[in-house]
Amino acid sequence: MAAHWKERYEEKVQELKSLQVTYADFQNSSREFEEELEGEVRGLQSELEAARRENKDANKRIEALEQQVRDMRDGRKKTASKDALKVAELQKRLEDAEERNISIEHQRDEREAAFTKKIKKLNQDLAQARAELDALKQQQQQQQQQQQQAAAAAQAKAEQKAAAEAQREMILAQVCTHDARERLARVAMVRPEAARRVENTLIAMAQRNQLKEQVSETRVKQMLSNVTAASASASSSSISIQRKRYRDDDDSSDDDWDI
Repeated sequence: MAAHWKERYEEKVQELKSLQVTYADFQNSSREFEEELEGEVRGLQSELEAARRENKDANKRIEALEQQVRDMRDGRKKTASKDALKVAELQKRLEDAEERNISIEHQRDEREAAFTKKIKKLNQDLAQARAELDALKQQQQQQQQQQQQAAAAAQAKAEQKAAAEAQREMILAQVCTHDARERLARVAMVRPEAARRVENTLIAMAQRNQLKEQVSETRVKQMLSNVTAASASASSSSISIQRKRYRDDDDSSDDDWDI
């Protein structure tokens, strides 16, 4: 029984090691995923800053053109016709610049919207990854707890069994002679059930103070014969076979237990 629990314990240990490897792989993939997301975020931020700088430069050009228009309007050295042509040209350039500015702002808005959408998706993926990581941690904790409980139960059962066997051996050593103990040990190797029943009987008699002296080898042989006879009478399905076997063995009586 202890071997069974030990095997169960080793299986749980292997499961725990497998979970730890899976957990480490998951952590590595999560870190790689987060680094990739951070790189994409930095790239989008760089694009956004470039768009803003471009918009700022366009505004400066517009202001410069507006200043030129004002200067041209205030200039008194050129003829009215030339001034009108230049003003028209400057106004045309100003309109073109305003159109480019509107286009730039539209592109900026589209990029910002795409950036916001991508950030939202990345946050959702990150939240899902964290939830999976938390679930894996919880599963690992449960596995460790189950493993510890199983190990503790197996150890307690093994200790109880060892203590019970030690107590049995101590009682048998007190109530049986050395030859009787050796007889039971030899019988236990070939007929463990019979030897166990005799040992149980001796222990019960000792606990009820029914043994006035140590049990000899002869008495042990007699008790083993009684156990065999009782087992034979209880096996109703093999009565004929048992009778034939015991008739063949009548000549030796207790010789069956001369092991």
